[in-house]
Amino acid sequence: MTELLQQIIREAEKLPPEVQDAFARRWMQELAEERAWDGAFDRPSPALAEMADEAIRDYHEGHTKPLNLGDL
Repeated sequence: MTELLQQIIREAEKLPPEVQDAFARRWMQELAEERAWDGAFDRPSPALAEMADEAIRDYHEGHTKPLNLGDL
C-alpha cells in the first residue's frame, strides 16, 4: 500500500462512522467504475476494427486530407 493511500485511510478513520461509510461507498463506486472502464478495452470491438479498416481504405484511396487544426 502506498504512503498516500495509508494517509487517506488514517484521515478517514478520524471521521464519524456514518461519514466513513459514505466515503467508503463513494470510493467503492469509483473503483467499480475504474474496473468497468479498464474492462471496456479488454474485449475486442468488431465495430471499432471495421471503422479502422474503413479509415485505412479511405486513406489509401485518397479520400482523406491532412488535419489543419486552424480550420477547426
